[in-house]
Amino acid sequence: MKLTLTVNHFILLLASVFLGVEFASAQWIEQRITLRPGWNAVHLKVDPEPRRVTEAFAGLPIRSVWRWNERFKPVKFIQDSTNLIPENPAWLSYFDSSERKPGAVNNLFVLEAGQCYLIELGGAKNVNWTVSGRPLVKDIEWLANSFNLVGLTVSGAEQLTFADYFAPSPSHAGKDIYQLSTSGVWAKVAPTAKPSANMAYWVFCDGESRFQGPMRVDIDQGRVLDFGRVVQELNIHVKNQSSREMTVNIAPGEGSETPATHRDTTAGGVALTVYEQDFSAEKPRKWIPFPETLTRILQAGETATLRIGVDRTLMNKARPDGVEEYLYRKLLKVTSSTGTELFVPVVARGLDSTDRIARGNGAAAPEFTGLWVGSALINRVSQPIASNPDEPLRTQSEAQFRLIVHVDEGGTARLLQQVLLMREEGDTDENGNLIKEGRRVLITDDALISNFGGAALRDGQPVARRFSSVAFAFDRPQEQADGAFGSSILQFSLQQGYDDPLNPYKHKFHPDHDNLDSRFEGKLPEGRESFDFGRVVSLEFTDEDPDDLALPGFGDNMLAGNYKETISGVHKRPIHVQGTFRLHRAARIGTLNQ
Repeated sequence: MKLTLTVNHFILLLASVFLGVEFASAQWIEQRITLRPGWNAVHLKVDPEPRRVTEAFAGLPIRSVWRWNERFKPVKFIQDSTNLIPENPAWLSYFDSSERKPGAVNNLFVLEAGQCYLIELGGAKNVNWTVSGRPLVKDIEWLANSFNLVGLTVSGAEQLTFADYFAPSPSHAGKDIYQLSTSGVWAKVAPTAKPSANMAYWVFCDGESRFQGPMRVDIDQGRVLDFGRVVQELNIHVKNQSSREMTVNIAPGEGSETPATHRDTTAGGVALTVYEQDFSAEKPRKWIPFPETLTRILQAGETATLRIGVDRTLMNKARPDGVEEYLYRKLLKVTSSTGTELFVPVVARGLDSTDRIARGNGAAAPEFTGLWVGSALINRVSQPIASNPDEPLRTQSEAQFRLIVHVDEGGTARLLQQVLLMREEGDTDENGNLIKEGRRVLITDDALISNFGGAALRDGQPVARRFSSVAFAFDRPQEQADGAFGSSILQFSLQQGYDDPLNPYKHKFHPDHDNLDSRFEGKLPEGRESFDFGRVVSLEFTDEDPDDLALPGFGDNMLAGNYKETISGVHKRPIHVQGTFRLHRAARIGTLNQ
């Protein structure tokens, strides 16, 4: 398998010779279908908007619409459309008011993506029916040893024959296929005929089958590539199910406005990245912006897994007043050299620019409220006996320890030694009405632990999730001394008196480190047995990843930079250490010890 990046522009206009044309404008597709007078067998690729049959066909001379409703009963004999009977439980039906027969009841109310419909059109002229909606990656659920009414994932180019399309599948190769004529009669098609986009066919399935066409596309979760607000990476799996080499192209479209009937608002296209491997390069693995066209060459039976990430730092449009949800959308069009195509919708919640603060260099930075957990990697330490005792020198090995920082709604950052992620249960009144919603809480005060329950399950029991760091010795959150989290140099000053119980010199049960005289009566001054101990921790946030990892989510749910610390009290000269740090947002809770 090899990866090539091309600069071909994403073609948004798709021509269908027989049944229509599709126009892809990012998330929403206009599936344009030409209906002929008489009967039409149509395969919908999108979830229509509007979905109600009466609205979807408004203004068209529709006589009736039928949808097959027998999912588990094998079909051995195909009934011609002219013999369809209203109220037949095998079919859901809709009749125009002027065409409704006595006793017929409309029981087909909405249209759905991935379904096939028989549409009887009145009049004497062809009609262009435009269906706007979002496409879904939806598998055909084949019923074994039966005819199945299905649509095929062919493009408008119509390169494949039926024989070519089903050749990889023993359950379908050489089996009977029927298409609908305008007179309502199902006629057997020749293997050398070519399937059309948007048309539905009765296809026989001999035995079990999961066949979805020469090219199969799967995503990690559901039928949409949904990054939500926190997910940074998802996978798309593309399999060549044919018996010959296949070239697969994946091209992104730009954002498009969501129909006004939807509750959410589209802010624009999702800023996508892709994980690239180029072993001839100095840095063979890295995340790059999604190219205009991503090409994979797959051998027969080979599967390519594409790691797709989202860069929310480029998605910062302000949300209008009154809009509950603000989504970014994109559409990935997947085509193959065999003439098949699929559309994968992409959805992500971005960063609301009204909640953003400015970086020191003037660029926008996200709002950082919540709990951040990560680590510091120390690789330089100053040597008091060196010619320049204040200069940190490279160490032979690295030291790593955990960092925990909480940022409240006002932007104040606190360095934590430990914190528990717990849950406060909701409450209802005597009638079962919700009066208080459950919520997650962050607890650093042990006295409050008994007021809350666990936020995770372990062996079926709710338990708290604990974050702690052995690198720090303080029992209360330490507020920032200077700087702003995520946008400049954030500084914490950690001071411990010589008699502090957590001072590293102090030992309650050792006579040489208890700060008491030989009779264990009088208190000794600082410097006799233990010393005042101080640490100044500096986190210098950087716009670029200091380790040049270019991970998805950097600058949003992941921050990094340079770590510096000055330690006083362990030597007559301060000790300076340096390294890097990396923090990940673990929770979006803006209050400690609620």
